[in-house]
Amino acid sequence: MEGMRGLVERTYNLRAALVSQVVAFCRILFVVTILSVLANAQISPGALARAHRDLEGPTNCTRCHAVKSSSPDFRCLDCHKEIAVRLQQRRGLHATLVAPGAPSNSCIKCHSDHNGENFQMVRWDPKALDHSKTGYKLDGKHAGLACNRCHNPEKIAPSERALILVKDLKRTYIGLSQSCTSCHEDKHRGKLGQRCEKCHNTTDWKVNKVFDHSKTKYPLTGAHVNVNCEKCHMKGADGMPRYVGIKFERCADCHTDPHHGSFKQTCEECHTTVAWKKTPSLATKFDHSKTKYPLEGKHAQVNCETCHHGSDFKKPVAFKFCSDCHKPDPHNGQFSKRADKGACESCHTVNGFKPAKFGLEEHNKAPLPATREARRCKVREMPYSCW
Repeated sequence: MEGMRGLVERTYNLRAALVSQVVAFCRILFVVTILSVLANAQISPGALARAHRDLEGPTNCTRCHAVKSSSPDFRCLDCHKEIAVRLQQRRGLHATLVAPGAPSNSCIKCHSDHNGENFQMVRWDPKALDHSKTGYKLDGKHAGLACNRCHNPEKIAPSERALILVKDLKRTYIGLSQSCTSCHEDKHRGKLGQRCEKCHNTTDWKVNKVFDHSKTKYPLTGAHVNVNCEKCHMKGADGMPRYVGIKFERCADCHTDPHHGSFKQTCEECHTTVAWKKTPSLATKFDHSKTKYPLEGKHAQVNCETCHHGSDFKKPVAFKFCSDCHKPDPHNGQFSKRADKGACESCHTVNGFKPAKFGLEEHNKAPLPATREARRCKVREMPYSCW
């Protein structure tokens, strides 16, 4: 019996000690909890906004705040790298609001926290925004568009998506490119580069600017200026106009040789872009005296096509008699019975058809029929005949 009684007493004492320890532990836990709450209340000025709620607790303070004895230092850009990149590259709205080298507390001037879970950290009216401060001025037809026409997830570049912290991309206004093709279809399919504004404006896409062809490898001069674009920029295999890869080193790349290879000279040695038929340099650069028919007198002023029909210089041109070119006979054959068969050069020269060499002195030497002797000669009035 005494042994049993001792066992019961020892068991009772053990349980009493265990209960005492549990009560003591609960007291300590309660004190620690109270102290933790009090400490947190002393450290944190208020609850974080919903967007930062995963940063609650005294152990997370240093994720946003650097421990410094002087002025407070914030680490906003450690998480918001999409803003850090824009500040570094000096682009976007934040770059116009935050000066280069500004202190880290610049963010809290617009986005303060510890104001409660339901506090809106981003408070602004997009309709009242001066869009030019973003680095992209809205003008022309862009000015009347709703924000979500451009600011939507479909137009955010893949390279930008990885940096944006906002999970719902419909709620962000960053990540867009200023390239026209990020919103608009490239009708030229990349053949003219990415700078659409070189030819088009925001007022009306179809009303394009005057394209400055002088900045290309082939400046347009003379009559080329008035040629329609599609005359040279013809459609390629894809059905679209070709703007690159067009040959222009030689005139024959576009123009058919009307001389059929008759000349070894280049086209520009005789012709200019002012007009193909106007060849001011031909008289000085083409030596017609080396041909079978040197040009003298007024013949030197005659256009080439007058004798060389169709500009075919390989086709032989008859030139033995004046009548080979000068038709019809202005004298109607009245001198054909003369000894020289009415050769034109008997009376005329290449310096001009008028006046004739057959003057009064030559006329007085010529016998006239008796029936005409009584008639007055009208050489001055009728230089070709006397009747």
